[in-house]
Amino acid sequence: MNPRLTVEELHRALGGQVINGKIGKEVLCPGPGHSARDRSLSVAPADNKDGFVVHSFGTDDPISCKEHVRAKLRLPPFGPKPKRGNGASKTYSPIVAQYVYQTADGTPHLRVTRTAAKDFFQSHWDGEKWADGAPKGRKIPYHLPELIAAAPATPIYVCEGEKDCDNLVKLRFVATCNSSGADNGSGGNGGVFIL
Repeated sequence: MNPRLTVEELHRALGGQVINGKIGKEVLCPGPGHSARDRSLSVAPADNKDGFVVHSFGTDDPISCKEHVRAKLRLPPFGPKPKRGNGASKTYSPIVAQYVYQTADGTPHLRVTRTAAKDFFQSHWDGEKWADGAPKGRKIPYHLPELIAAAPATPIYVCEGEKDCDNLVKLRFVATCNSSGADNGSGGNGGVFIL
């Protein structure tokens, strides 16, 4: 069990702003994959195993929000427990990042989960929860709402993966990528975006 975190520790790690909420002081900050100006996530100190509780005012998955906060606080990922079968343990790799693709209106569309072993898993938003597998039909670019909001003459950097995009966004560039990484020229990764 982690010790109860202070609002000051949360604010230093997450940015955003400190407010007096219903349960005391809390931090309003960007949710996972949101811009620095976003305030869709509330994080408050708590006496639980994490030392904090999260609440998304948007449609972000609570586990994604918790993982996002744990990463910002440099805590180990929450991740699922290793599966065991026939008395032997299977190889387990903790979740190190989750990237949420959103539609133009900010609705979750696709979540890419990355493990420490560099395995990637996709899930899609079914309107209520994350379901296994990529969404059917259209493929949208990562950071779509930010692409739409950018001024017409703004350079847009197309990266090979979400981690690179997020690093450029932290430096205040506009960046995007397609899910499943860069295409090798075969067209197999469906590099066509539908806006």
